[in-house]
Amino acid sequence: MSRWRELTRAILKSTFQATEEETATIQTLWESARPRIIDAFPDSSTHYDSFRKVVQQLEADGLLRRHERGVYAATAALLQPRMWIEKTALEGRPARQSGEFAYGNALWSPQTAANGARIYETMQYAAVGDVVIHLRQDERTFAGVSKVASELITSFTPPDGTQWTEDVAARGGYLRWLDDFTSVDPPLPVDAVFKNPENQPLLD
Repeated sequence: MSRWRELTRAILKSTFQATEEETATIQTLWESARPRIIDAFPDSSTHYDSFRKVVQQLEADGLLRRHERGVYAATAALLQPRMWIEKTALEGRPARQSGEFAYGNALWSPQTAANGARIYETMQYAAVGDVVIHLRQDERTFAGVSKVASELITSFTPPDGTQWTEDVAARGGYLRWLDDFTSVDPPLPVDAVFKNPENQPLLD
């Protein structure tokens, strides 16, 4: 149910951000979530029932507040920005170094790995306004910070020179535009964060 929960949470956050209404019926929320839920879980025969169970979980966790039967409002906990880490390398990847899809301008990935594994699912769970911390794998540093600026785009075709296999490219990609990119100067070594004993209470 974790995938259901994370995807539903992201969709509901985006839905409440996009409307001026403070409350919404569960039917309205379902209509907003329905296309992405069905796309993400094509083999399920209980889409709506599972969605309702997740809504109840989010209410129990303090992310939704029920006003009356079947009517919900987002809490501050749901709407506050979440933080995500992008892991990427620039060396040998021209499309990441400059141009429209360069590092800091956009997040993009295949929808699945070559073996079909859904290792890029977190691209679906971010929402506009969330914070992205950029980890340069080739340098093992945290090198920048930005914000998610767009909803998920699922019809992304990678630029020329991208090392995607033909099968992976045929399945399509995920894309999210970014803004407010700020470099971390000097970059912060990964080990200075994860191997610092003072940080262990936060990391645990």
